[in-house]
Amino acid sequence: MTSRLATTAAMLALASLAVCGCGRETGNVSGRVTFQGKPVTDARIMFSDPEYGTYFTAPLDANGRFEMRSAEGPGLWVGPYKVTILPKIEDPPIGPAPPPKPRPGPNIPAKYRDPKTTPLSVEVQEKNEPFNFDLEP
Repeated sequence: MTSRLATTAAMLALASLAVCGCGRETGNVSGRVTFQGKPVTDARIMFSDPEYGTYFTAPLDANGRFEMRSAEGPGLWVGPYKVTILPKIEDPPIGPAPPPKPRPGPNIPAKYRDPKTTPLSVEVQEKNEPFNFDLEP
């Protein structure tokens, strides 16, 4: 009976690893975001994984560059992603306050701000060239 219990526990442990995505292969993910050839700054890029319902964000630097990281380290899990570009959220005041609002972001057209409307998608592999996105109006 003890070995049956141990076997069941081992199977449950493996199933939980598969569900959480642990042990999935990862790939490097970096690149640059521009709007009509100029760097998008004061914004974040978001990669949404539709299969697992997860998302990952990274800030865009002064040159519009980004590098994605997850809790497991640099890169993202291998697979398909929808990509959105979001204005930074205003820092909320200290104490009770309404939720923070996104900054205007005039260099980020509305279609790129929502995973349902963005035309941007990528397939992350174990080795990737930089993902460069030039947004259009």
